[in-house]
Amino acid sequence: MAGTMGAPTLHKANRMEVSLTEALARSLGLEKALAAHRDDVVAASNRAETIRANLPQLRDPAAEPFPPMCPGPRR
Repeated sequence: MAGTMGAPTLHKANRMEVSLTEALARSLGLEKALAAHRDDVVAASNRAETIRANLPQLRDPAAEPFPPMCPGPRR
């Protein structure tokens, strides 16, 4: 079955409502960007949501997926 082994995609029904996206953008101080480029802000929000949905889920939520950050010079 070709094409069935890809990462799951986010369905449009699960996407954030446009009004919620606009409210979130305003709360983040993106009023000017929203006024000038509303479609781009909504598209960026949808793209970020799609990417986040396609990230693999951690089996242990307390597990850190990256090595711990330590200050100082690299070895």
